[in-house]
Amino acid sequence: MSKYNKLLFWSIVIVSWAIAVFSKLKFNGLMYGLDYGLYHPDGTLYTFRTLVFAGNSEAESGIKVANWYATHGFKLKNISPTSLYFENNSNWTIYKSRILYSALSVPFVLFLGIPGMLVIPALSLLILMIVILSIGFHYKNPMLGLLLSVFLSFSITVDRWMLINSTDSLLTAIFALTVFLLVKFQTNLRVIGLLLLLVVLSSATRFTFILWLAISFVLFLNKRLKTSLAILLTASAGLLPMFFVDFGNAVLPSANETNIFIKMLHLPYSMFKVGFYEIAELLILDRLLLLILLISIVVSIKNYKSISSQFFIAASIALWITGAINGTIGVNFRYQLPLLPFIAWTILGNLSNSKNVK
Repeated sequence: MSKYNKLLFWSIVIVSWAIAVFSKLKFNGLMYGLDYGLYHPDGTLYTFRTLVFAGNSEAESGIKVANWYATHGFKLKNISPTSLYFENNSNWTIYKSRILYSALSVPFVLFLGIPGMLVIPALSLLILMIVILSIGFHYKNPMLGLLLSVFLSFSITVDRWMLINSTDSLLTAIFALTVFLLVKFQTNLRVIGLLLLLVVLSSATRFTFILWLAISFVLFLNKRLKTSLAILLTASAGLLPMFFVDFGNAVLPSANETNIFIKMLHLPYSMFKVGFYEIAELLILDRLLLLILLISIVVSIKNYKSISSQFFIAASIALWITGAINGTIGVNFRYQLPLLPFIAWTILGNLSNSKNVK
């Protein structure tokens, strides 16, 4: 492919990304009772901590967040500033280790104010789209890579969750970069070091141990033993802080039991509910994403021996379990967003003319 054609493909991706971002900034709010806004309830904590990192006191940060949500929030408008304080909000037990998004957002918030919280999500969407097109070039099928990248930017589900003041988009970008490294994989210390850095960054973003365990397992099956063990040990180290806090409320919070082991007995039922509601919700709200998901499932099952299929199947199961542990139903694929780069990989890897890179 000529440099001119490559430049055209990259330009289309960037223009599609810009349209998606502009559209979300211009058109957002409640739709059929669902929150398609920019500022979500859990974003209050990330925004609060970013303001504190930027040099504001807790009192100043709480007032700024409360005032902002009173004007720009949809399902959450009335916030007591003191309810966001580290010593007052019980959610900080879980959220206090999720520092990466807030840390990265500090310079943008200093320059743009609270809207700066949307810069990292927007850049994360761009990273996802660029990685998908890059995988297309890798498999000598840039047209399919371009179509997948652009189609995902058209998805109302992707735009709904990738462009809000929360960690969903950043986590998806981290795993997009992970997929990029796995596709380009070579057994050298630099690539392994980059993978381990992504493990650390994801651990500072949200709970990702099960997904890294799945990735480690596939690497083990494919005889990449050193990389598999290194990822497993690093991900386990990232999990350690959870054992020093009371994270029981984060596991199936809707269950009445307080004992985490009893709660885990509800996990199979939670997996069924989460799986059913996620598919049903996509069928109603986002048939485009559902179609892409179904294609990736069929392709992966048909080509289960390919490494891209194995990673997709493992990541799907891992994220399904992770969503079931949370237990929240009807969140419109939000907790499955990191699956998007794996979806693109298995489609491109198995439907392209070139062979999978082992």
